[in-house]
Amino acid sequence: MKKSDLLLKFTAQTAAAALLLLLAAGCTSFDYVGRSFAPLPEDAPVSIFREADALPEGKYAIMGRGVLTAPKKYDRYDIDEKLGELAREYGADAVLIVNTRSILKTFNVPEGNSPFAGPSSPSTNPTNAAPDGQPLAESSFGTEVQDGVFSDAATLRQRQQHYGRTVVEVHVIFYRNAQEMHTMLENQRRRADEIASQSASEFHDVTVPEPAPKK
Repeated sequence: MKKSDLLLKFTAQTAAAALLLLLAAGCTSFDYVGRSFAPLPEDAPVSIFREADALPEGKYAIMGRGVLTAPKKYDRYDIDEKLGELAREYGADAVLIVNTRSILKTFNVPEGNSPFAGPSSPSTNPTNAAPDGQPLAESSFGTEVQDGVFSDAATLRQRQQHYGRTVVEVHVIFYRNAQEMHTMLENQRRRADEIASQSASEFHDVTVPEPAPKK
């Protein structure tokens, strides 16, 4: 296995471990794709819908989609409160909960290295250790050497341990009042056209100097 592949695998495992540690500590994560506008005031009302049919026809326009990941202990009221905070942050005034499910988030780490151990816990599995605990030499070609014999790195790695946490995933759609959203988008387009026209005029006014003659 190449060094780059090992580094990528380690980075992915580290990110997964960090996410689960945050969830275990009561934190949440949110992945969002779509438009965003200026944040709404903290006391601005946000409507939460659980059925698409409950959305008033023609009142809202879709801004984007997101996935909220929260600890298993979060109940309906905790989720609604968090979604309200996130909606205001992105400038949305309505949320449709499309799907809610409990899933087991898992990842692998080398045996002996629990991601939930305290910061003072010593590492028992350096990345250059063989299954018997003996350190490995590494050649300049990225392969590992044991007893003077080049070996595939994957065959010398220690066994992996599986860790995981049950979390709640909430798939949502963010909405904004359709009339307000139309007005804001028109203002954004108008501003973008102004900037583009200014940039074009400035570009035409610039005189490009002739290159200096070669000596």
